[in-house]
Amino acid sequence: MRDIEAIEAEYLSSHPSSGYLTEILPLASFPDYIDYLPAGCIVRKIGVMGTIPHTPAQPPKFIAMSESEYNSFLTSAYSLIVAAFKEKHLI
Repeated sequence: MRDIEAIEAEYLSSHPSSGYLTEILPLASFPDYIDYLPAGCIVRKIGVMGTIPHTPAQPPKFIAMSESEYNSFLTSAYSLIVAAFKEKHLI
């Protein structure tokens, strides 16, 4: 997690208008698209888990995951989410 947190902290520091900071963290409501989840659970979970990662005091050595591996993971995850949203006609 240390590697991921360092990558995310650097990104958010460089992109202060990121949707994570402007849209997700302050999220007050979200439609209940997933019928098997309890009503309102998405907003509650973001409130519990949404944090701003801390910038490490020293540059990370990236032991578990490199920045390119992390970016590859994000690209793959994003593609899966977009495909699922399209399948459900949400976008």
